[in-house]
Amino acid sequence: MVAKNKSYMRGQDAILDNENITVYNSNKDTSLHKHDFIELVYFKEGIGTHTINGDTLDISSGSLCLINTGVSHSYQINDAKKDKEISVKNCIFYPSFFGADYHSDTFIQDFWKKTFKGEGPVPERNFIQINNDYNRDYATLFNMIEYEIRTKKANYLDVIRNCLECILIRLFRDYLEDTSKPQISPINGELIEKALDYINLHYNEPLTIAQCAKYTGFSSVYFSRLFKAYTKYTFRTYLQRLRCEKACALLLKTELSIQSVCMEVGYSDFKQFYLLFKKYVGMTPKVYRNTMPTHNKEQFGLHNGLKDPTP
Repeated sequence: MVAKNKSYMRGQDAILDNENITVYNSNKDTSLHKHDFIELVYFKEGIGTHTINGDTLDISSGSLCLINTGVSHSYQINDAKKDKEISVKNCIFYPSFFGADYHSDTFIQDFWKKTFKGEGPVPERNFIQINNDYNRDYATLFNMIEYEIRTKKANYLDVIRNCLECILIRLFRDYLEDTSKPQISPINGELIEKALDYINLHYNEPLTIAQCAKYTGFSSVYFSRLFKAYTKYTFRTYLQRLRCEKACALLLKTELSIQSVCMEVGYSDFKQFYLLFKKYVGMTPKVYRNTMPTHNKEQFGLHNGLKDPTP
């Protein structure tokens, strides 16, 4: 069986009849396309956008997306420099890899019902995307699948199936944790406010979600859910926006060079700072400094000046 969308495959190995699955690496933007296989996309490096069925979603390191057949999508890296490339791992497979009971256009629902025995809410969607700030286990599982396909050792398809099943189960689990809204009690609200004060004091240091969770006494997973429910942002997005807000103030109030501003707000990688600033502010740091009226400097802040990421 050969994947029909040859232009999308760009010369990569076709899915073989006896395997029904393949993994390959990509580092280029894609044009809008759809295909007759299931696609699991892991965004290993880069910052960009993923357009699916007309909806535009943010992607960053750790984002993972499962896409049914016939779903139009494309992804692009947001960078002023054309030589910047996003690092992506694609796992494409036919539903028959899991058995005859799985169907192309309902694969997500089929897998959910058979894996979780029909318990809990079934995501009635033709794609699922999560943006995971802290779990890098997905990359390891993708690498294992890639290795097994390449080496074809004894029972390699069984190993691949187990790895892929693990990815999908964890994807569903993370999806549910990301979309469920925990009850914010007054005590939990106070602890999140305490965490926000801590972040505001240490925003220019190498903060991690585990560090802030420990400061409040929560586990990293539960803290992540509470933080998003309370602030409407993930920990990473909130920290990025805060740093951009501080950078805006420094650009307008001081004569520091742009690279010095980058260091002052906690970034050692100027390219990363440049990308994030343009993403949230809508212009480069240099353009912002040269064009933003001085009287607006107090108005540009976390809640009324920066762009919101697409939910």
